[in-house]
Amino acid sequence: MAITNDQRIELEAVCESVGSCVVGSIEYHLLTGLRLPGCQPPTLDGMLCMGERDGYPTRLFFSERVVPAKPYALNWKAQTDRILERNWHVYSWKVPQGLSPRETLEEHLKPLR
Repeated sequence: MAITNDQRIELEAVCESVGSCVVGSIEYHLLTGLRLPGCQPPTLDGMLCMGERDGYPTRLFFSERVVPAKPYALNWKAQTDRILERNWHVYSWKVPQGLSPRETLEEHLKPLR
């Protein structure tokens, strides 16, 4: 299901731009210039996966590994994932389906804050 214009605007509040696509039956949102205040790096690209993937209801992929604002041991996947011709990093964090894209993003970002 494609995101609404209102949902896109909500996501654009935390990044430079949002691109969306469906691969197979999974909806992805490319969050270019995703802002992560206090983290290193403070800005990077994210890929929000709104469907089940790799045994997780939803996923948030990063263009590089993130060091959180507060010390928190993230369980990063050892290998990168290849999505839409780019390599992505992801840590283990379960967020249920059924939330809006912005709510899903905020839940995935909790361990970074």
